[in-house]
Amino acid sequence: MKMMRNYLCLLLTAWMSVAVAQMPERSPLSVNYTDRESGATISGTDIGRFQEGEPNVIIVPDGTDDSVVCRFRSAAGNCYRLSINDGRGHVPVVLIDRASFDNWGVALRGREGWGICEIIENPWGPWEVVGSIPTDPGTHTYTEQRTCSTGGLAEACSNTCPEATQTRSEVVTNPDLCIDVTWGPNPNNYYVSDSFTQTSNCGNTQVVSGTTPDPVSCINTAWSPGTDWYAKGTSFYQTSNCGDSRASVGTWEPAPSACDATTWTGPNPATYYTDETNVHTNACGDTMSVAGTMTRPQSPTEPAPTPDPTTAFTDPTPTAPLCIPTPGVYGGEIYFGFVYASGWPNGNSGGTGGDFSVGVSGNSYEELVSNADAIINSYTTDNVMVTGWSDQSVPGTTCP
Repeated sequence: MKMMRNYLCLLLTAWMSVAVAQMPERSPLSVNYTDRESGATISGTDIGRFQEGEPNVIIVPDGTDDSVVCRFRSAAGNCYRLSINDGRGHVPVVLIDRASFDNWGVALRGREGWGICEIIENPWGPWEVVGSIPTDPGTHTYTEQRTCSTGGLAEACSNTCPEATQTRSEVVTNPDLCIDVTWGPNPNNYYVSDSFTQTSNCGNTQVVSGTTPDPVSCINTAWSPGTDWYAKGTSFYQTSNCGDSRASVGTWEPAPSACDATTWTGPNPATYYTDETNVHTNACGDTMSVAGTMTRPQSPTEPAPTPDPTTAFTDPTPTAPLCIPTPGVYGGEIYFGFVYASGWPNGNSGGTGGDFSVGVSGNSYEELVSNADAIINSYTTDNVMVTGWSDQSVPGTTCP
């Protein structure tokens, strides 16, 4: 009851003030306050003629429809437009709270000449091309159109859509027709597996692949120099056909001799004195000096001793041992000597015979003696006379 009295007092005061004072000019008014009834925040910008000193009362003059209330909005979120056109003068509308405004809305809707409607801020749809936009070279004009709609809102203001559609003309300028003739960069500058973007003489672009074959990985198939260029066990580096390098070891070894290096020929040491030497030669062309085994007589009248052809002898001054690279001996201790004989070793008794020696060796002294005996026993013919043998061994000495 108290609120109703306050409401009536406010309305009476507003009506009397308008009656005795000049009508306020239409202007916007922004408000922001709390609804006393609901506790909700009320804010917005109203446009109209407000009672001086009273922002919660908007005066709606007779014959107008330009009073706008936005502090209270419809369910669609729209502002309201108020109108009075009944020839009875100005009407003050109280905006103190939502309940008061809704009461006025009921009155405005139910009284002839009064009105309230929702303002649709943008009832127009988007501009759409009528037909299509010209694409030919040159400048062309085309038409666009848009449609106004209240969206089926029953209380939309009647002047929301002054016309159902609007049209306008637009201008488009198309460049002269261009034909793609050249494209760059050149695909030859790219590998087949590469993708890149080309640009034409018209400024158009396209993604293409290169045409140059992808490089093939190099495979090491040949290495130089060969391992046979270096002696066995020698370290060196090889280079491949791809330019890579690696460490390698030489494999070259001298070819085995095709000649017999074990058979020596020369004067029988038993036929010359110990202070004399003669050169012995083998089938490979190697030579060595061999001292005689005869003892020189003490006086010129003393006859020289005759050697026993069946008795082996030892040279008191053996020459340096010969390293014979034969299997079983090469790299081990050297046991070497000579068997001396005279005659025709080939069994040919014609012509003139001569002195000769045969080299003998073994892996041990026992084997050396056994081999020497075998040679001596092989000369059983009358064509050969064995004059002796010599031990040239130096145990413990190895081939270099």
